[in-house]
Amino acid sequence: MNKLKQQLVNNKLMQNNEQISLYEKAIDEIFDKDNPACIDILMQGFHDETDEYAVMSSNLHAIEFFSKSIGLKKYIEIILPQLKNMQPDADKWSETFFFRLINSDNAFEYVLNYISKIKDIEDKRTITKITNNLINSNPQKFKEKGLEILNIINKM
Repeated sequence: MNKLKQQLVNNKLMQNNEQISLYEKAIDEIFDKDNPACIDILMQGFHDETDEYAVMSSNLHAIEFFSKSIGLKKYIEIILPQLKNMQPDADKWSETFFFRLINSDNAFEYVLNYISKIKDIEDKRTITKITNNLINSNPQKFKEKGLEILNIINKM
């Protein structure tokens, strides 16, 4: 598995056809619909500088598969701590994961519950940074939920 992880990470910029092929093969071999532990590895395969948005989106969709198979609560418990590990190469992708969670009313309640129990300072910093970025990028869409998240974090 370490070799596949390295293949995924080494080729996440996908600067040529060979790297694209190696990246896709790594995802195909790492993804195991019966093993949510593969999420940790797949989350390392994102980079904001890639031109292959569609290919990288397939990785996002593979990860999101688990929100249904293991349940939203467990999925959020796995994803949110991983967001800090996406920094600095994949800030925008970490925002995408977070945005997609808070955009769902169902998931938002689980996100709030999870955030209210965070102990790790880096998790708090990462979620605060992502939330502020989302609010600044589109206040009309994210301000209400964003302020609710920030209020919970600031009370801790």
